[in-house]
Amino acid sequence: MTQQHATPEEHSSVVGGSIAARRIGCPRSYTLEQMVPPSQGSAYTREGTALHEMIAQVLRNDIEPGSLLPFTFKREDDGRPEGAWEFTITEDLWYEVGQPALDAFDTFIDAIEMNTGGVFEFVIETRCVLPGIANAFGTADVIWSCGNLSGVWDWKFGRNRVSVEANDQLMFYARAAVSTIPAMFGAKAYGEVDPTREVLLSIMQPQVSEEPSEYRVTVGELEEWRNTLQAAVKSATEQGMSAPIGKGKWCDYATCKAVCPLWAGQSAAFGEKMAKLAEIQKTEGVKNLTDVKVNGLEHRDIFDHDALSNVGAELGFAEILPELLALADTVEGWVKQVRDAAFEMLEGGAQVDGWRIGISTTSRRTWGVDEAAVRKFFKNRRYKIDEYMPRQLITMPAAEKLLKRDDRAVPEDMIDKKVSTKNALVRADSALPASSLSSDSAKALGDKIAALTGGLTGV
Repeated sequence: MTQQHATPEEHSSVVGGSIAARRIGCPRSYTLEQMVPPSQGSAYTREGTALHEMIAQVLRNDIEPGSLLPFTFKREDDGRPEGAWEFTITEDLWYEVGQPALDAFDTFIDAIEMNTGGVFEFVIETRCVLPGIANAFGTADVIWSCGNLSGVWDWKFGRNRVSVEANDQLMFYARAAVSTIPAMFGAKAYGEVDPTREVLLSIMQPQVSEEPSEYRVTVGELEEWRNTLQAAVKSATEQGMSAPIGKGKWCDYATCKAVCPLWAGQSAAFGEKMAKLAEIQKTEGVKNLTDVKVNGLEHRDIFDHDALSNVGAELGFAEILPELLALADTVEGWVKQVRDAAFEMLEGGAQVDGWRIGISTTSRRTWGVDEAAVRKFFKNRRYKIDEYMPRQLITMPAAEKLLKRDDRAVPEDMIDKKVSTKNALVRADSALPASSLSSDSAKALGDKIAALTGGLTGV
């Protein structure tokens, strides 16, 4: 029996919520996407789809979540690239990710009703069509109305923070919803909707934050955004390979990255830079690029501040390294996209000269007898039970899940919150906090790196 789903079964190839930003930022992406195999999805997207489906069923049918666990989402093979697949939401996954997402929505409803004095009404997993663009549609997680305020709520279950500010996906859903169900925006028809009516866009990411991020727009601003998207799609569909092209966040997860000249160009630039470094290494006759000759007398670390004035300028390394980091970051994503595209072509039966799909195997050893036999084996050899059957205290997440069944919680005085940190190489504009290295070696390293950009730290 085919499973009936609340989540969408089809997506627009022209423009939908998830690719609206790509069409605006890079109209040529529409043509480039048709040159590569469509994505077959990943374990992460399937996990997200299954979580969306379970939440939709809980809200639509007013079901106690625990009664659905374990919840298995099945998609039949209907000719789409991903084929047939299934994903099971376990109790651990639900109480770690799903339940917090649902709890946040309940809290959100209470807050909106208190602030507006109205009654919160909502629809879930609703297909909305964006007017003025052929085949432009998408499915919104939640569209709601309360008093004189409306909104769109979106669940995201990944670990990478997504900004809600001017988010093209939510702008798409909101503007499409105004035309599809104007009653949720205080009118019988779109033409009667007040353009100054505020619309609250919300993204809830349970693996990133305990609260949703929010951004307010007006119906009038949504219409201005639609005009921008409409112009971009017109350029995309009419100009083809002559349409404007651009790189940005919209390139993430884009299949067209594999054939994009901007990304391929970055790969070539990276190769040129690496060739230059190889030439430096060959000329200096050293194994490591951190060792170079200073005035032909001694080998010094190329990062050394004193050496930079004599060698760095000559070799151009101070300029090469920051650029290499940026190129490496770019090329890594492009290489993965190329490999994924090639793999999907081979799986689909196409030929890729010089390549094929091989079989990789992994193995692990487990007990081939029951627990009693294992216990007898160790006992007869006079091992202590704690040595071969160690008892462990229940973990905090497991304890919270256990207590939640009886509406109980772990007392705060029994909780010790431990935070581990490590230093990582990030871009200068990263949202991650700055490192507070204090050791002499750390300071020296900081000074060396700072020297590459023309300044010293800790002076």
